[in-house]
This record gives sequence, C-alpha cells and structure tokens, in this order.
Amino acid sequence: MSNPVELLKNVVITAAAYAIGVFWAVFAIGKFLKAKYEGKIPDIPSKRRTKPAILTDPKWGQHGFLQLKNGIRIHYVADGSTDKPLMLFLHGFPDYWFSWRRQMQHFKKDYRVVAIDNRGYGESDKPRETKAYGLPNLVEDTKLVIEALGYKKCVLVGHDWGGIIAWSTATVYPEMIERLVILNVPHPGFLSKMPLRAALKQFLMSWYIFLFQLPYLPEYMQTVADLSRLEQAYTSPAKTPGGKPTPVLDREEVEALKYIFGQPDAMTYPLNYYRNLFGICPARRPHWYPLRMPVLLIFGTADIALSVEGAQVSKEFVGGYFELQLMEGVSHWVHHEASPRVNQFIENFLKKSV
Repeated sequence: MSNPVELLKNVVITAAAYAIGVFWAVFAIGKFLKAKYEGKIPDIPSKRRTKPAILTDPKWGQHGFLQLKNGIRIHYVADGSTDKPLMLFLHGFPDYWFSWRRQMQHFKKDYRVVAIDNRGYGESDKPRETKAYGLPNLVEDTKLVIEALGYKKCVLVGHDWGGIIAWSTATVYPEMIERLVILNVPHPGFLSKMPLRAALKQFLMSWYIFLFQLPYLPEYMQTVADLSRLEQAYTSPAKTPGGKPTPVLDREEVEALKYIFGQPDAMTYPLNYYRNLFGICPARRPHWYPLRMPVLLIFGTADIALSVEGAQVSKEFVGGYFELQLMEGVSHWVHHEASPRVNQFIENFLKKSV
C-alpha cells in the first residue's frame, strides 16, 4: 500500500495533468471549430470498411495467435525459418503490425521475424479496464510472447510506444534481449537527464499526452470525418517554408489503417496507454538500471512530438554499446518514410562485434 505522502503526490500530479488536459482541450476544440468553419476538415461521414486485401497478402508472412499465460490473446504475423534467431517487432501509436512489413521482408533471411498487434490493437485482445494497459502489463506481454514463440531471447525492435515497451522490457528482463533497436522514442527516463530549457521544450511538445487523459474527446477528434485526423498524422512535415506535408502512406495503406482504427472503440484502448501515465495509484515503472546489451537508437529529427535532445541523453541509460543514428529531416515515422536507410542502419548494427 502506498504511503500517504506518495498518495498525496500522485493526487497533485494527476490533478495537474487533468487541468492541463482541460486547457489543451479548450485550445484544441477552438482550433477544430475554426478549421471546420474554414472548410479544412472535410464534412464526410465515417464509413465501415471491409478488410483490405493488402492485410492478408501472404507475402507479408503467416498470421497466427498466441494465447499468453496471463490470459491475453495476441495476434501476430511471422516469416522466416523457425530455426533462426527471433527478431520481435513492437509497434507504436496509432499503428499495428503492418508498419513493420518492410523490415520483416528485409530481415527474414537471417531471422524468424515476428510483428505483433500490441494488446488493445488490431486483432489482439482488448481488455475493457483502463488499468489493463499499464506499462507492467505491456512488459509482461512482451516476455510471454517471446516464450510463447518458443524462444528464450530475441532482438527486440520498437517504435514509439513499442519503443517504450522495448526499453522497459530490456530493463526488467535483460537476459531475454540480445540487442535492442529503438525507433523515434527516447529512453522513458530521459526527462531526468535533460537541461531545464530542453525539458520545457519537450513539455510543450507533449501537449497531446495531457489532452489524452480526458474521456471521449480524444476519441472523437481522432475519428471524426472518416478518421481524417489519423490520416493527417501520417505525414512528414513540409521540407520548405510554405510547403505541404508529405504523406508517408499510399492510398491503399491509408485505407488499411482506417479499417483497423475504424472498428468500434478501436481508438479507446490505444489511448488507455496514455491514461495510465498518471493516477492516484499509477502503474509502477521499472527502476532504470543501465542496460548492458548493445542498443541502437534511430531518430528522425523532424519528429514534431519528441525532441532530438531526448534521443541524445538516452545514452545515459546504457552502460554498454550505444549507437545513435539521427536522420535529418525525417519524421516520426522513420520506418515508413525511410525504410531502406532504417533497414541498413539495423543490419549494420546487428553485424557489429560489440
């Protein structure tokens, strides 16, 4: 049971998070209404989609389900020989297994490549309780997935929230992670190592986290107008002043994304990951021991939600080999936008004797 001082601290932090969330909600609603009035948000109804053929194309691998020991059923797609080492991919928000298709095709010759739908996503189980999406549960899922696939260790690759889970799994179960590859998310403890000015910059960049603490409104804003906001998220910022953002998905890939997140309540469960960051009794986070396995962090410098400084200080949490590859002008979606370069960085890293 938490002590009274800890409870009081959590109450204050949670109240502050909700207050900031309300502030950003007012700002976001105002911006939304203005865009609606100016015709920038299309007045189109959301439509129900049938499963796109691209999601069942056998060239991506074989689909299957894992019944984990904690009762969660996880959907996965796998390719490569089962006698090869395991390379496990964890996606971020808002994403699903399909985001790793280009990495899976590239590495299946040397690895048993497996991409999962994290709990709450795609075809994996979706527990209704918000607390079911706390970080300890997500870490435990990863451990149990590795074991259910018949392995004791793996090369673990994660992007965004998948990267947070990967950092944390490597901390809690270091014996199960041979090498760690992270895409566009700093170590979860990065704020503690940042100078005040850089931390304040990141705080402002993270406004959406506070908005996501509120019920209903984030789901509505993400799914209104046939998920147009979700589609807009998958863009790379304009390269020149006055230019337009560049889509990182083609039309068929966008339709597949909208099929996944157009299902009933499909946005609520992923948002619950964020809703476990605060609380009177929040999920306990790992103690951040220095990692000893080799770590590669690939980071697109045009990420609008996460700062380069966070990536740079992540080395403070690694006691062994650490490699940072900054991709100038590339967005948060590095594995979509620049997959050949990302694949080459990973391949070079895996071949190094470190």
